[in-house]
Amino acid sequence: DGALHLAVAGRAEIFSYVQTADGVEVRFGQERWSAVCHSLSHEKGQDVSVFTSKGATKLIVLNPYLALQEDAAHGGRLTAPMPGKVVSFAIKVGDVVKAGQVLAVMEAMKMEHTIAAPHDGIVGELLYAAGDQVAEGAELLKLTA
Repeated sequence: DGALHLAVAGRAEIFSYVQTADGVEVRFGQERWSAVCHSLSHEKGQDVSVFTSKGATKLIVLNPYLALQEDAAHGGRLTAPMPGKVVSFAIKVGDVVKAGQVLAVMEAMKMEHTIAAPHDGIVGELLYAAGDQVAEGAELLKLTA
């Protein structure tokens, strides 16, 4: 229906927000509150600190298209989007992969993140093993065209 449906602690509601002169008006189901946001842009995307009467949090906005462009510019280099643990690799060295194919799964911030091939290619090297901790931006594997 075009709305953003958000599930939090087993409660699923429609989530929306509107920018105001003082910040952002947030709606989650029937609840409403005001938020003040401060953002910091950087080469990987944007960090947004959000302050409300219900508490504060930091959002990390990742630009997946920027990551794909970066991978293409570096010959298929694939990097960790944030610090975390390598859960598994779905491929091995020498495998031929298609664009969009799942290559690896990472766990960060109690969520699993899928790393997919930005283009067709051949897996040249796996730089980590399952269970390894990696830093944000760490190269996970090499993919050649």
